[in-house]
Amino acid sequence: MADRTSAELFSKIFNLLAKNPTEENKIIAAEIYSMRNAYDFCDCQMYCDESLIKLGLVKMGINPDSPEDGEVVIYND
Repeated sequence: MADRTSAELFSKIFNLLAKNPTEENKIIAAEIYSMRNAYDFCDCQMYCDESLIKLGLVKMGINPDSPEDGEVVIYND
């Protein structure tokens, strides 16, 4: 079962940092982003893709495993 509380907490952090996406905030966000794998939720459950894009942590693109889906958010590992 997904840990939605942790997903929500990460989302709040990224949304706050994305309000002012300075280089310093992008570095902080990248450090925090790498910690998310220790928790039990999928990236999409954070519901903050726009903020993640602003912070340079994810991008829009074609997933080579499912190109029929068109352009989707590509989450970084």
